[in-house]
Amino acid sequence: MTGHLLQLEIKLAKIWRTAVLSIAGVLCAASLQAQEANYRPDIIVVKYSNAKAATDRTAQFENLCHAKALRANRMFAASKRDNLSAELSRIYLIEYKGDENPIVVAKKLAQSEDVEYAEPYWIPEPLGVPNDPNLGRQYFMNITKTLEAQEITQGDTNIVIGIVDTGVDVYHEDLADNIKLNHADPINGIDDDNDGYIDNYRGWDLGENDNNPISSANHHGSNVAGMACATTNNGIGVASVGYKTKFLPIKAANENGSLTACYEGIVYAADHGCQIINCSWGSQAKNLLCDDVIKYAQSRGCLVIAAAGNTGTDVRYYPASCDGVFSVCASNSTDTKWKSSTYNTRVDIAAPGENVFTTTSGSYQMSNGTSFAAPLVSGAAALVWAVKPTLTAVQVAELLRVTADNIDTIPANAQYAGKMGSGRINVLRALTDSTSPSLRITDCKFLSDDNDFVSGDQIEIKLTVCNYLKKAENVIITLDSPDNSIDVLNGTWGTAQIGEMQSTDSPIFTATIANNLGDNAIVPLRFKFEADGYSASQIVELTVNPSFRDVEWGQMQTTIADNGKIGIYDYEAQKGFGFIYQKKQNLLSDGALIFAFDSSKIASAFQTDNQFSATTGRPTAQVIGGVTHIKSTIKPNNIYGIEILQDFIFDSQNLPTAMICDYSIVCSRNDGSPNAAIGLYFDWDIVNSLTNKIEYDAARKLAYIYNTGNIGLYGGICLISNGKATPYAFEISEKGGSINIKDDFTDEQKWLAMNQSRSESTSFDIDLALMLSNNQLTINPKDTTHVTFAVLAAENLYGLNRAADLAKKLYTKHENTAVENDTTAMSNLRSTAALIYPNPVKSTIYIENDRPISIVRIFSTSGVLETEKIVGGNTSASINVSQMADGLHIVEIISTDGRIERRMVVK
Repeated sequence: MTGHLLQLEIKLAKIWRTAVLSIAGVLCAASLQAQEANYRPDIIVVKYSNAKAATDRTAQFENLCHAKALRANRMFAASKRDNLSAELSRIYLIEYKGDENPIVVAKKLAQSEDVEYAEPYWIPEPLGVPNDPNLGRQYFMNITKTLEAQEITQGDTNIVIGIVDTGVDVYHEDLADNIKLNHADPINGIDDDNDGYIDNYRGWDLGENDNNPISSANHHGSNVAGMACATTNNGIGVASVGYKTKFLPIKAANENGSLTACYEGIVYAADHGCQIINCSWGSQAKNLLCDDVIKYAQSRGCLVIAAAGNTGTDVRYYPASCDGVFSVCASNSTDTKWKSSTYNTRVDIAAPGENVFTTTSGSYQMSNGTSFAAPLVSGAAALVWAVKPTLTAVQVAELLRVTADNIDTIPANAQYAGKMGSGRINVLRALTDSTSPSLRITDCKFLSDDNDFVSGDQIEIKLTVCNYLKKAENVIITLDSPDNSIDVLNGTWGTAQIGEMQSTDSPIFTATIANNLGDNAIVPLRFKFEADGYSASQIVELTVNPSFRDVEWGQMQTTIADNGKIGIYDYEAQKGFGFIYQKKQNLLSDGALIFAFDSSKIASAFQTDNQFSATTGRPTAQVIGGVTHIKSTIKPNNIYGIEILQDFIFDSQNLPTAMICDYSIVCSRNDGSPNAAIGLYFDWDIVNSLTNKIEYDAARKLAYIYNTGNIGLYGGICLISNGKATPYAFEISEKGGSINIKDDFTDEQKWLAMNQSRSESTSFDIDLALMLSNNQLTINPKDTTHVTFAVLAAENLYGLNRAADLAKKLYTKHENTAVENDTTAMSNLRSTAALIYPNPVKSTIYIENDRPISIVRIFSTSGVLETEKIVGGNTSASINVSQMADGLHIVEIISTDGRIERRMVVK
């Protein structure tokens, strides 16, 4: 009985379905035009009631539908042996030839008792397509597959993007509803949540230190916020990638719209719950503050996303090029690079940034820039985190990167291949990918025989590779050269697998640098990664034939160049370490040599002057007795017959926060100068350039600058050789009382500053710089003149003075020249020769002198007497020093007509 009822129910169901389909067929003629966009033409979906019926599908279709079946294939492969897979295995797609509407064809086929159902292949209409009236002007929503992605998720209101920018119109009709409100601190004049900010209910203004993050001077932040988080599907204005994602407006600009508090803004965002921090701004000036702030944000689990820049050139902008920051360049509606987008090997991904329609203060506008590509990626990152909340920040970034659509193969992008990241962002793929690994180089060490990378050198490369996502199997890494600037000798390595979040070290790759490369050539080394179902590449750059040397010693870092620059070698790009104290605080934005033969012949390395050139190639490094010397020879381009031998000395043990700058001025001219000058110009920025002060210690010939705030760092320049020292304190402002070098520094002004003392700054809240010159310098024809400076840093004035005194004591280099009789001279230091040997010494030191010796004393570098020997009038002596500590010591030789100091290294 039950079986008969079941059969009856099936027949009744078929009759009902046929009736419905018949009604649909009647209505079809009236609605056909409207329906065409909703199904695939000439295809129907059929589910057969049994396997045998499926085998007869083509004949059955042609018999019932009177149409030619072109293909009739199973729609889903049976991936598992279970009931659900068996159900799917009976579904077929039948493609037919003819003009008959699929609805009518499906009705005919459904009449067979062997067919469970037949219907057109309906194309799903995204139910969440935003109803924002300007959506049609936002091509980027389609090209990035954002609309499809928003069918999976519309974001999580608990995920917050920090918009660190010029300020946001918090009352904008399309932004107000997506602001992350701080209900713990309502507007009542009280810091209810005790975070140090009163009434930061809807963000904060760090530029003017109030709770109003709206800017009347610059609407850039409102444009940026709309790309990431404009309220979507509200029937107003525009849509955004982030949809329901919240954003925190953080104004980092002053009243004039200048971005004066960006780094504070990043920290504020990290401290106030922003998982994603958008930085649509940057600078070519790399600084350590930026690095520290980024590291802080990363320690809080934040993903920092930044715009790559709008130069249209291959340069690096920061923070986009900082380690761990996700760098975004801009593309357009055809997936080609926006003409003004910066590109480089540090870019991670491309996103539409040309002609994007977004919010602005009180309205909407079309915008261009990497500033708007970055927040698109920020919004996408928020969607990924909403779907995959267990991922770390770096994993979210890597998932976006590995699922991007490759656009390097587009002909217009060929010249930028490898410098637009992994491709143009694909939000849908990022949300749905569950198998891709992500292999990235996290450390790359270059080695050569002398660690000096020049044309023709054979180099070794050792990598550390991390896999951030799913396990990679059968991994092969290959090195090649995209521009043939290296010849690869050993360039392939493989391993069975690298697990998720696992790092591994490679063996040595080897290559030879090409011979035809110029100075400071950037050599790209491309590493290709292959694994099962995965392919990627990464470029690492090596600078060869460098015209500069980066130096680390003691607690310091700096850069020495062959163009008269100190600290940096390219002022415009701020390339070089600067003068880094304790390897974390850069104190310098420009360091330069200035030389004047007379008032009409002046050569300068100030900022972009570039009036010195190398005559003996690149700076060379020597280590003598544990002390590093960087040497080069330069010439002033506009003064014939003069060469300057530079010897920069770095003594880690004795002068860990100072360096010696020794200059030998070689004159091959037939005439000399009785009144030449040589000076060092340093634009110091001690912690905060607007809270600095300059003073001068005449006794030590030490000009110094210090921070008057809570962090009392000091920097200075000291003349430690003979001669007249003249300091000049610059106030780099039209309001200052010094020579005005804000817009230019003329030869006349240089000569004046080298010869007219200005020993201290008199203005406050102004950027300062100082120059110390050895003037009234006699340069004789066919002769060499020596001048030595020390550049120093310390945490207090005592430390700075002590370093200056010790520098003079140890490195008044040319002892055979009489020292002037001034307050800092060792008053009875005489000019006769004394010989100590061997040096370095292991056990016994021997001293020989041309005058009778009365006493020999040996001191530590801190001035402690270690041993003393009464010689009693002999001209020679020996002392056992085997019990003394390794390193530098000072030997004092007292003779009948004075005393001599020599350096001794115990080793």
